Amino acid sequence: MNDATAVRTTDRPARGADEGASQGPEPEGRGHLSVRAHALQHIVETVALEVPQVRRTEGALAGVRSGTPRAHVHVRGTTARVSLDVSVAWPAPVSDVAAQVRSRVLDRASELSGVRITSVDVTVSVSGIDERRAS
Repeated sequence: MNDATAVRTTDRPARGADEGASQGPEPEGRGHLSVRAHALQHIVETVALEVPQVRRTEGALAGVRSGTPRAHVHVRGTTARVSLDVSVAWPAPVSDVAAQVRSRVLDRASELSGVRITSVDVTVSVSGIDERRAS
């Protein structure tokens, strides 16, 4: 496997019917977990949507997806750097949203994927008006 396709490989206990609930197999008998860059991209995009002000936008031109959130994941060994585009409705505290998204992705996406995310660059764009707050 190369760094472009494999994000992280780690020891993980294999499940067997004869194993005790509190003890896993010896390290030699463990399998491994491999999270691919594309899967990490989806995890990051989903986690970004957990921030209340972030909204999903849909778009495509000639079959190329252009909606948000949209993550670009750069993997090197067992770590990853993330660039992430998100959209919010106006008025929104853009700096606060960017900080919340960055923090959420660093913590939650790392937890879900098992990949250590070293940096998250967030670009926030305004997409529409939040009618509840604009009046």
